[in-house]
Amino acid sequence: TVKGALGNSRSALIEADGSYSVDVTGLTAPYRLRAEGTVGGRTYKLHSYAEAADVGGTVNITPFTDLIIANAASQVAESYFDSATPAELDPAEIDIQEAALKTKLQEVFSALGVSSAIDLLNATFSADHSGLDAALDVVRVTVDSGTNVATITNLIEGSSITDVLTDTTDNTTSLTVTDPAALTSSVSDTQAIANIFTDLAAAFASGLPTEASIQDYFAADFLENDHGKSQFLTSITTDPSLVGLMFSGVSVEITSATTANVSFTFGINGDLFADEIVEWSAVKDATLGWQLRCL
Repeated sequence: TVKGALGNSRSALIEADGSYSVDVTGLTAPYRLRAEGTVGGRTYKLHSYAEAADVGGTVNITPFTDLIIANAASQVAESYFDSATPAELDPAEIDIQEAALKTKLQEVFSALGVSSAIDLLNATFSADHSGLDAALDVVRVTVDSGTNVATITNLIEGSSITDVLTDTTDNTTSLTVTDPAALTSSVSDTQAIANIFTDLAAAFASGLPTEASIQDYFAADFLENDHGKSQFLTSITTDPSLVGLMFSGVSVEITSATTANVSFTFGINGDLFADEIVEWSAVKDATLGWQLRCL
């Protein structure tokens, strides 16, 4: 949803690849932006901000932009978006808070090869678990609306820092990374698990695959609705209604060196069953690599 300075708004659906496009004709700049929905079983409501000069370009809406706007507005971003009479944000203050957040995340960015010069609000990036998207995978931002305090957590190592939204100067503490290799390994594992769904979709794109061609994507102890691996594979490789099977909203949470939680939605030929969130797990086999497990 894009809301103009006078309070009127326009909305559009976010595409499966994370992109969106909203016609702001008739809206007055500057604009407040909100992205909301459910990904990986979590409900999100994230925010960003744009000036007239941004129309026609890329405006990111992520946990990072949400935090930048919250700091620039000195209040929870959701409250700023909902306000009937919000003050316009100073572009200089937005720049200051963006720079401050990049400083806080510098160790994470360095470990993942993300440039310190990246424009968090306007840089184009892909939702492919690399670069900036990888940083979004390993960093979680949670906001306590009661205290106006955000917590920024390194999910891989468990370290965290806090950010008082009403204090524009609390920008000296950075999120630590003690083992950069652990972050890069997590990113590689996340990509490998996500690629399973890409490969499965490709296998069902124009026909039904053979059991042998997809059996290595599933763990030996796979069990779904009392169907073991063999029965499950027979079922999905002989069901013509599954031609055109696709996946969306794939979310991966690495829980150990050999286990992960996975959630996703699925559909057929572009028709997603967005309300049916499936939650599985994944396990890393020493020989075959990551495999899906449903228990």
